[in-house]
Amino acid sequence: YTAITQALNRLAQLILSETESRFEKIKKEIMGALGDVAQVMIDLSPDLEAVIGKQRPLENLPPKETQNRMMIYFKRFLKVIASEDHPLVIFIDDLQWIDSGSLKLLEYIQTDTELSHILLIGAY
Repeated sequence: YTAITQALNRLAQLILSETESRFEKIKKEIMGALGDVAQVMIDLSPDLEAVIGKQRPLENLPPKETQNRMMIYFKRFLKVIASEDHPLVIFIDDLQWIDSGSLKLLEYIQTDTELSHILLIGAY
């Protein structure tokens, strides 16, 4: 998930630069959406640990279930981050080199009708 990790790490830096009140609001909303499985987002984007703090380890699951869990909670995370007041633009360059995991995750985001206020831009 190299492309997604880079984008999320940049997003984490932007969240950290918010005002204290906005930062706390975002942190609370993220934790509300992710609950006890917040580590899944830190595994995807290590810089998010600076935003939501250290989390408890995840239960080990078989590979397919691990991927499904990550996709479900990634969607929950995006629902918190992308709003009418703060739309999210994800730009991925060099799509010809994208790894299969990132591609699958981008397809999942793009085809999910529950997600809104997200613009995906890809270049190759």
